[in-house]
Amino acid sequence: MMTQSGNPEIQEKGQSNLIASFGSLAKANEYLIGQEKT
Repeated sequence: MMTQSGNPEIQEKGQSNLIASFGSLAKANEYLIGQEKT
């Protein structure tokens, strides 16, 4: 949803939330890849 938004403010807020939760976008991506396998 964040990446499909045409609104840069929503994209930045979503990115900030992911970094706050996972420490980095790379860690968030690793988590998502792990979830796809289960």
